[in-house]
Order: sequence, then C-alpha cells, then structure tokens
Amino acid sequence: MWSQKDNDIIRDTNAEIEIVIYSVMGDRDEQQDTFGYLIEDHKCLCVVSDGMGGLDNGRKASECTVKELLGAYVQGGTFSNEEEMIEPVRRADDRIFHERDQNGNSLNAGCTVVGVMIRNYLLNWVSIGDSRAYLFRDGKYVQLTKDQNYKTYLDESLRAGAISEEEYQAGASQQEALINYVGMGMIRDTEFIDSNKESLQLQSGDVVLLMSDGVYKILSDEEMNRIIGNVPDIVNLAQTLEMKMVSKAKTYQMGRDNTTLAVIKVK
Repeated sequence: MWSQKDNDIIRDTNAEIEIVIYSVMGDRDEQQDTFGYLIEDHKCLCVVSDGMGGLDNGRKASECTVKELLGAYVQGGTFSNEEEMIEPVRRADDRIFHERDQNGNSLNAGCTVVGVMIRNYLLNWVSIGDSRAYLFRDGKYVQLTKDQNYKTYLDESLRAGAISEEEYQAGASQQEALINYVGMGMIRDTEFIDSNKESLQLQSGDVVLLMSDGVYKILSDEEMNRIIGNVPDIVNLAQTLEMKMVSKAKTYQMGRDNTTLAVIKVK
C-alpha cells in the first residue's frame, strides 16, 4: 500500500518484524511526503519519499517514486541485491525528469527517497537525497544512509584538505541544499545512489527507522536513541517520538515540516 494522507498511522507485522508508519503535514500547506510498504511472511519492503517543497511538483514526484519501488516488487523483483533496489529509483528519476505538463513544460519536480527491504533477517537499502535510515541496537545507533547535501560535500572536502576552514564556513549557510535528488535525470550512475552492496544481518530487538528530514531536524540522534531505549512497545514508541517532536517544536518555536517516520522492530 502507499499513502500521502495526513496523520496516517499504520501498524502491521509478519514473522520477523513489526512495523508502524505515521505521517503528519506539520505547518506546510500540502503533504508532499509519500510512504508505502508491502509485507509478506518473511519479507517487508518499506519506502519513504519526501517531495521537494522548493520545486513545483514535489507531491507528484514522491508519489511516482514510491509507486515505482512498490511496483517493481509486485512485478517479481526480489530486492535481494543492490541492483534490484537501484533500478526502480533510476526509472523514477527518468520519468520525473522527462515528464511534461499540458503546455510541454518541464514539471520542475523532485524528491528524496529511502527504501529498505528486509527478508530472512537481511536488510538492503537504497537512498537518494537526505531522507534517512538508522539502525538502533543495544543502546547504540548508526545512520545507515549518507545525506546527499552540501554539508556532506563541505565536510568531505574539508577532511580531504580540498577546502580551507574559511571556505567551509562561507558555504555553511547552504549546507541543507541537496546535491542529488530523484528527478535530476542524472542517476544512471551508481555514484549518485546510496545503497549497501552486501546485505546487513539483523538480530532480535533491532529497531530500524526510516524518516523524512522533518524528523531529524527536530529530534537529535541521541534523543531518538534515548526514547527507543526506554519505550519497548512499537506503537508507544512511534507516539512518543511524535509527542517529543510536538513538544520540542512548541518549546523552541520551530516550524514543523512534512514528517514521515517508519519504525521497524525485529522480533
């Protein structure tokens, strides 16, 4: 299934995992996030896509991307290797880039995407842009995906000695700008795609989070890790994370972006 509805809260389960997904519009005029998932006995595909608000058709782009990934699986894809995860994203990128309106003009559309496939306790992911996937295990956590934004470029350039500290600071105001997104028409090359070449082995108790940037721009990694460690029930966990975002946004007068979060707990 896929959805763009505001305040959606969905729960499902199979032999290996439990999953809860929710989505809120926040302070935006339109919900441009789209999420989708498919679940079978020992398989679960979950996708979160964030339409780019700075472009004209972010909602359409995120919907297209989620449908491409879900459709590829329905049509027989196993998503058991890197290439099978990547190819539907390439198709979405090509479709969005070449789509035209009734006047023949470019749609000027784009989105980010993060998707995971879990089968037989093995996880594969694919990501474009700055939507994220995390793994939380035994009180520790790791961000699985790599943000494809200007901050990452600046950080890597500074570490490599390619830019000075002064040049780094001069570019800091643009650090959230994406350097890669679905709809650019440039992601045939795998260098533009973040994915894992070898499947990640999961274990009982692991928690995997997928999210649009509306989550981590309010909650820090440490805040998420602390809540996950204290709230074992997956529904309560999702609700607690949302309540923390509401409270923190109100306390610090932070605007709420479109927010979509998928919480997956391994049995």
